[in-house]
Amino acid sequence: MLPLKRPLLGAVAALFCAGASWAVQLPQEVESEVKLESAQEARLQAVLRRVLSSEDVLVIVDMDVDVQQKPRMTELLPGVPIKDTPAGAELSPLTSAAIKSVSATVILDDSIPDTPEIKSLVDKTVRQVIGIDDSRGDTVAVNRMRLRTQIANVRPSLKDWLGPGPVVSLLWLAAFFIALLLVYGRFLGPLLRVIREVSVARSQPAPSVLEGTRAQAAAAEAAPAPAPVQALPPPPSPSDEELPFSFLRERHVPMLKYLLRKAPAKTAAVIVHYLPPKLAVEVLGDLPPDTRRDVAKAMSRVVQLEEDNVAQIEDSLRSRIDYLMGGEDKLAEILDESPPRLQEEMLAAVRGEEPEAAERLGRRIVRLEDLAYLDSD
Repeated sequence: MLPLKRPLLGAVAALFCAGASWAVQLPQEVESEVKLESAQEARLQAVLRRVLSSEDVLVIVDMDVDVQQKPRMTELLPGVPIKDTPAGAELSPLTSAAIKSVSATVILDDSIPDTPEIKSLVDKTVRQVIGIDDSRGDTVAVNRMRLRTQIANVRPSLKDWLGPGPVVSLLWLAAFFIALLLVYGRFLGPLLRVIREVSVARSQPAPSVLEGTRAQAAAAEAAPAPAPVQALPPPPSPSDEELPFSFLRERHVPMLKYLLRKAPAKTAAVIVHYLPPKLAVEVLGDLPPDTRRDVAKAMSRVVQLEEDNVAQIEDSLRSRIDYLMGGEDKLAEILDESPPRLQEEMLAAVRGEEPEAAERLGRRIVRLEDLAYLDSD
């Protein structure tokens, strides 16, 4: 039994050593294969994007590589010293790689035209770039897929922008700008204004004391004699302001009485409100009692007047009062300038229509006999 155990143990040890060496070599082979495939994919994808004038191109290259390692052979020449090698260092074996087969898959977006010319161009480009050999079983596949839509779906939507993260960032940005504006308005603005004023003051040349004295003396000699002090005009009173119905004067009172007798109480109240107190009393005293009561009631309440309505009433009153004819005051002025014979004739005509008006006009006319009566007194 002992002679049989020794060969068996040797075989197990040899298998163990071979498995360990294979486990060490396997990751190196896979890494080399992945690097080679990645390089070919990047190269082919860059060429196809330039040829097709489109970025929507994907390339997948699968290569079956046979990696073999051979021991390094050394040759010793007589008389040539051997290079010193650190203890325990071994010469790395020579590695040779052989490509068994290549499989290339090109994925185009649906936006690229699906024509025989495009397919032929893609197939020809793939064969030339990575060296497709049909004799060893290499294959080229051209597929289509909606790449643009998939890429668009990845873009953030409105919900993503309205999420907590973007909203908080926008709030922080707004707070920063508000703080910056406050700092500028409270500190930087006044400081810059003071610096600007100081620079302007320094840029202006200051006159010398001697020049200032000479200028003052020349001005004193050339100055004329002081003129008498005139009193300044008094400041305008509130009554002088341009208010509505400011065109009304005492000469308009008779015509205003006539017009307000037929006007509504609210309209009369608006006009009386803007009259001076003296004219207002004179106008109200000649109105009928009912109209006076209505005007007083309307003026006792505080009401917000519309500017357009007041302007409309003012324009209407101005146009009517300018073209209103007659009146005792106007007739009395004419009678004062008339000779006695014409006065008697006109008074007789008025007495026939309105005796009371004729009597009032007669009392307002100053006659020569009245003056003689005053002298006798």
